[in-house]
Amino acid sequence: MIVHVVGAGLSGLAAAVALASAGKPVRLYEGAGQAGGRCRSYHDKTLDRVIDNGNHLLLSGNRNALHYLAMLGAEDRLVGPAGEGFRFLDLDRGREFHLRPNPGPIAWWILSRARRVPDTSVLDYLAAFRLMFARETATVADTLPHDELYRLLWEPLAVSALNTPADEASARGFWAVLTRTLLRGGAAARPLIAKHDLGHTFVEPALDLLDRKGTERRMNARLKRIVHVHERVTALQFDDQEVAAA
Repeated sequence: MIVHVVGAGLSGLAAAVALASAGKPVRLYEGAGQAGGRCRSYHDKTLDRVIDNGNHLLLSGNRNALHYLAMLGAEDRLVGPAGEGFRFLDLDRGREFHLRPNPGPIAWWILSRARRVPDTSVLDYLAAFRLMFARETATVADTLPHDELYRLLWEPLAVSALNTPADEASARGFWAVLTRTLLRGGAAARPLIAKHDLGHTFVEPALDLLDRKGTERRMNARLKRIVHVHERVTALQFDDQEVAAA
């Protein structure tokens, strides 16, 4: 039985790679003309350079993304700084500061004034636990106090990690980010970026693996409708054809 994977963004690629690696026959569909979704690269004719579609920075606590690259044998295509922490520019106040999480799994850096965000206290960080108990529809902006820590760290981190404004971003989703990164110490919060470009790192090795596994790919195949019969998916309807899903 063929497994139909609709969408060749990173989630679709990861699903197709896992299935194909397990010996399952897979057919991959993508509405655009190229794979990768938002995480892709393209050649700009004017600049005559490869341009990344967005700035995709990973934190070392993102185990799913690292597992995906491990399946592809592409772990070495990410690089990161040898030093610890993050440098911030506070443009509103014209200053720079250095956030320095400790390397270990227990986030004691919050207790150190020299390591945490300037003009913040330990109690400010404890407010982050509100995210854990937030209702399902609550946003980051709804849940956290709009203090100095929110302005300098929580809001920009939420926007970066969830790719959504803080007044729309899920509080529970942001809690999941924190518990896998900063709240696990610096070892889980090391920044990693593509050594060359996004396509070379995340997309091309996946497509190469799928080609070796004989996976069929259909680009420019936009899904229009999922056909159900008695709560069972029986077909996928695209712009130019209907594919039986049985």
